[in-house]
Amino acid sequence: MAKELLTNVSKDAVKKHVIAQKVPSFLRSLFGGGAVAGSPADESWQLALFKAREAYCTNDLAFRLHSAKSGGEPLFETWMLKESDRVQRLALAYGERVVLEQFSSRIGQLASSDCAEERALVPTLTELRSLYALSRVQADAAQLMSDGLMNVSTYQQVDANISTLCASLGDKAIDLADGFGIPEHMHHAPIAKDWAGYNSFENNGELTETARGIFREQSAEEYDDVKEAVA
Repeated sequence: MAKELLTNVSKDAVKKHVIAQKVPSFLRSLFGGGAVAGSPADESWQLALFKAREAYCTNDLAFRLHSAKSGGEPLFETWMLKESDRVQRLALAYGERVVLEQFSSRIGQLASSDCAEERALVPTLTELRSLYALSRVQADAAQLMSDGLMNVSTYQQVDANISTLCASLGDKAIDLADGFGIPEHMHHAPIAKDWAGYNSFENNGELTETARGIFREQSAEEYDDVKEAVA
């Protein structure tokens, strides 16, 4: 994916990126750089940051490849041996940006749906979208701050928003998991079965015979149910 993205890179954008890295941080916005302004709770900020990260990764990798090539270094060696991490990061940034955009698009479709049940899903899915976006920001926070796309105070807001969203979505966690429609016979971990029973005693993970017994008993019952349904 990174290769395709670099095919359409703008030379002017790369030049601005290089200049932005050399000027004081308070001047970077003049060259399209600097921290993304806004509140992490807002969809617009989340998408703007994802786009800024993708653009940064694209321009940074393009500049490094060009510099290496100008210095006579084989492109293959640079791509595979020296800049592999940046290649992977660019592909990930692109993929996560597309996921976020498609998530928002689907929520918009549901919001304008004629079906009341679909419209009722919008608040929960909006929170879930934000949780996805902010969890990805949290996972990449060190690099985002290193690249100057986010500051410490904004990261603190990200962290607080994640806690708030988790608390709000906690009561809906089982319904959200069930929404994936994963068949019972594919739930191999004991905790994925009777999780309340699994946590009702000190099971030391799955090491005790009692904990293993819960899983074996449920699995046997499900196997019989599947066998009976197929017959």
